[in-house]
Amino acid sequence: MAFGGYDEFAGWAPSAEEFEKFAGLRLTHSSLRKLGTKGMGGRWKLGRLQNCLGMSVQRLDCSFLLASEAVVLHQDVRRLVLMVRFRACSQTLEVRTGLLGIYHLEDSTSTSLVSACEQILWGFVEEDADKYEKLRQKVILLNMDAAADEQLAGRLMKMSEGLYPNAKAVTRDRCHAARRILQRPFKAVPEIWQTFSDLVWGSASMPNTIQSSDVLRKVFNQHICATESTVQGARIKSLSLRKQRFDSHQKATGRLCLWMHATVMTAIYAATFRKNDRDGERALQFLRGISEEKMVLLAMLADFSDEATSAIRVMDSEDSDTASHVMELDVFCSRVKHLFIDQNASNSGYTKFVIDQLQKRIAFTVDGQPKALGGPSRVTPHMIARCFQSMKTLVALCTEVIAAEYPTFELLSSLHIFDVSEVARKNRHESADNISSVHTAADRLCKIFDASLEDFLSQYWDIKPIACHHNSSMSCSSFQSWKFALDKISARKSTRLQHPSKDLRWILIHFGALDGATTSGVEQHFSRMTRIIPEERLLLSEENQNLELKFMFDFGNRSRSECIALAQKVWLEWYGAPRDFSQTIRLDTGKKRVMKEGSENLFIAKRRRCADETVQYLTCEQVRTAASVHVPDDCEKVNKELHFQSNKQYKNQIQSYLWGHLTAAEVPEGLVDVAEQFSAAQDKQHIDRVKDASKKQALMAPVPPRFHRANQWIFLEDAEWSQKREFQGCKLTDDLLLPLFYVVSDPSKPPQSVLWAATVRGGCVLDLECMLNIIADRPYNRNKGTAYLYDAAYSIKRQIFVCPRFATSKPEVSQILSLCMQQASSKWKSIESWEDFAEKTARTKSKWQVLALTVPPVVAALGLDNAMSSKDFINFVRKVHCCSRNACGL
Repeated sequence: MAFGGYDEFAGWAPSAEEFEKFAGLRLTHSSLRKLGTKGMGGRWKLGRLQNCLGMSVQRLDCSFLLASEAVVLHQDVRRLVLMVRFRACSQTLEVRTGLLGIYHLEDSTSTSLVSACEQILWGFVEEDADKYEKLRQKVILLNMDAAADEQLAGRLMKMSEGLYPNAKAVTRDRCHAARRILQRPFKAVPEIWQTFSDLVWGSASMPNTIQSSDVLRKVFNQHICATESTVQGARIKSLSLRKQRFDSHQKATGRLCLWMHATVMTAIYAATFRKNDRDGERALQFLRGISEEKMVLLAMLADFSDEATSAIRVMDSEDSDTASHVMELDVFCSRVKHLFIDQNASNSGYTKFVIDQLQKRIAFTVDGQPKALGGPSRVTPHMIARCFQSMKTLVALCTEVIAAEYPTFELLSSLHIFDVSEVARKNRHESADNISSVHTAADRLCKIFDASLEDFLSQYWDIKPIACHHNSSMSCSSFQSWKFALDKISARKSTRLQHPSKDLRWILIHFGALDGATTSGVEQHFSRMTRIIPEERLLLSEENQNLELKFMFDFGNRSRSECIALAQKVWLEWYGAPRDFSQTIRLDTGKKRVMKEGSENLFIAKRRRCADETVQYLTCEQVRTAASVHVPDDCEKVNKELHFQSNKQYKNQIQSYLWGHLTAAEVPEGLVDVAEQFSAAQDKQHIDRVKDASKKQALMAPVPPRFHRANQWIFLEDAEWSQKREFQGCKLTDDLLLPLFYVVSDPSKPPQSVLWAATVRGGCVLDLECMLNIIADRPYNRNKGTAYLYDAAYSIKRQIFVCPRFATSKPEVSQILSLCMQQASSKWKSIESWEDFAEKTARTKSKWQVLALTVPPVVAALGLDNAMSSKDFINFVRKVHCCSRNACGL
C-alpha cells in the first residue's frame, strides 16, 4: 500500500499538502486571522494545524536532545517572561539550536526563576518523568544575564541536588560583558563622562533633542545636504541614538563628529525658532558648552567606541565563533593601545576628521555674545595631549574590565585553542608562550570533561593542520573546520587507525554545544515574539504560546517532511478524525448567538437594557442646567476650568459669527463689536507672526553689509594684508573711529580696542576670507568666512560716567569712549563726577539711562546695578549678530 501511494492518514487527519500549504502561508503572515481568506478553514482549524506543527517540531527536538551528548541552555527575562533556548551537539558533531520554552513569571526572584525553568523543561518533555530525568542530566552549562537573581538561580540549579546536577558552570553572557567595556569606564573618567553626557548621552543633548523632533530631524538633514564634506549623508535624518542599549551611542557620537557643522546649525535653528521652549533651551546649552577640546575628545571617544563595537558585534550572535573571542579582545586591546597609548588616533578616523574640520571656523552668537568653534591654531598640541591623557586612563580601565569579564581561567576562554581563524593563524605563532597557553587550556578542558590530556594533545596537534587548511579555503567557523577535519579522517578505516581522535572528538562535542555562548539569540527571539504574539494576544495559554513560537522559530530549520508526518500523528492523537462536513445551510445562519449565562457580554447587555428602561432622556442643555447647581463655589480648580470652558465657548460663538454661521436670533447684544475686535486682533497676530518669522529667518540666513569702495573705510589687524591685490583702491585706516569693517584674525575674539570701537559705534568684525569675498562680490562665496555685525550702542540715549580709576587702568578704552561720545551721531553724554552720577541716577525714571564705568573693587563697594566693570558694561550695551557663519552654506 505504501508503494501504491496509500496515505495512512487519509480521511482522518489533514493531508500533508494541507499542512505544507498552511506552513508556507503562516510563516509569511503576522497572524492566523489573516489566513482566513486563503481557503485554509476557520480560526479553530488553523490554530489546530499550527499547534500540531509546533508539537511535531518540539518532539523532534526533544528526541535530538535526548540522543545528544551535551546541552547548553541560554536564558533571559524580559517583562517577566522567561525564555530558554538550547544548543546541543551529538556524537557525530551535529549541532542543533532551538526554543526550549517560555514561561510567564510572577516576579523575578531566584525562586521563581528556578520554578519556571522546571516548568519549561517539564513541558518540553510533555510531562514524561523518564525523559525529564535524562534531559536534565545532559545540561553542561547555563548562560544568562549578570543580574543577581538570575545568577543565584543558576547556581541553585547547578547544585548536585539541583535541576541540572551535571552543569559545569554558570556563566555571564559574553555579549553583555563586552558592552560593559564601554559603559563602566566611560562613567569612571570625569572628563570623558562630562563631555560625553553634555554632547551625546544627557537628556538635554542635541542627539536626544534632534531625535525627538520631526522638525529638527528635517532641519538636520537639510544642513547635512548643504555641508561640503567628503562624507555624504543625504539620507541621514537623525543622530540615531537608542538609549536602551549603551553601545548604540557609537553611531550618534560618530555622526555628531562627521556632521559637526550641521549639528551646530541645527542647534542655532532651535535656539532661534524654539526660543523659550525645551528644544531652544537645550540648543542654547549645547552652544554654550561646545568647544574645540570637547569635540576632539568626543572624536577620540568615537574612535574608541567604534573599536569596542566591532568586538561586541562579533559576540552578538547565536552563531558567533566562541573560540575567536579571546583573539578579538586581543585585537581590540592592541588597536586601542596603538590609537591612544601610542597617540596615533590623530592621524586617522574620527579624530583626524574632526581636527581637520576644526581648522575651519564656524561663527554664531550665544546670549548676545559672539562665539566661534574652530579656526586656525585653535586646536593646540597641549589640547590634544590632554585628550590623549584622558583616553589613556580609559584604555587602562578597559583592560581591567576585560580581565574581570573574560578571565583566562574561564571555561569558555579555554576554547581559544580551537581558534583557526585567519586572524589567529596570522597572529598566534607557535611560540613557547602560545604552546604553554594551549597546554594550560587543554589541561583545564580535559579536567572538566574527563579526558586524557596526553592523548588529547597528541590528537590536537595531529589534526589541527587539516582544520587550519579547511578554514583558510572555506572561511567557515572554527568548529566547522574541526568537524570537517574529524569527518575527513573518520571517513575510512585506514585513516581512522592512523589518526586516532577519541579524546579530541569528546572535547569537540562539548565545544559544539558551547559555541556561540551568548543570550543574544534569546534577545533577538524576544523581538520576534513581540511581532508574533503582540500584547493583546498575551492572554493565550502558556501551552499555545509555546507551540506557536516553537513552530514560528524552528520549523524552517527542520526537515519539513518529518515535521509534517509527525504533525499528522499529533492531530490524530489530540483531535481524532474530523467531523463530517455538512453541505446544508444551518437553520440559525444570520441569527445572533445566545449569550452564555454569567458571561461578561451578558452582564454588559443587561446593564444597558436596564438603563434603557429607566432613563428619562433630556437635551444636553437641560442636563447642563440641572448640573450647574451642583458646582461648588469654593473650589479654585473647578472655577478655573469653568472659566476656561466659558471663554472657549464664547470664542467659538464669535468665530461662527465671523464665518456667517449664526442666525440673527443667535447673535447676542454686543457680539458684533467684540467680533470686530476679535477679527482685528487675529489680523494683527498674523502680521506679528509673519514679522517674527521673517526676523528669525534673517537671523538664520544673515547677510554681511554691502561694500562701497569709494566711501567705506577698512581696518586691518595685520598690516601685511594690505599688500593683497583685492585691497588696491580701498580706503584703509588705522583709526578705529572711521571704518565700517574691522578685519581681524579671529572675529569671535577680536582685540580689545576693536571690540570696544565696534560695540560703541557699530561695525562689522570679520576675518580676511570673508572681507575678500565681500570686496570681490562673489555670490557663490558670499558666506565664506566668519563675520559679526555690531549695532551702534551709542545710538541709544544714555549718560555715561567714566571713573578716573578706570581711565587710569584702561587708557585706550577710555580714549575710545571719549572720542565716540564726541561724534555727532552719538546720543551718549558724558558725566563729569560721582556727585553728578548720583544726582542723575536719582532723577531719572530708568536707572539704565545713567551708567558708571569703574573698576571691580568700586563696583563691589557701591553695590549699584548701574555701576559696572568693563566686562559687565560691554556685555550690557553690546548687541551683535552673526552675519556669516562659514557652515552649511550660511
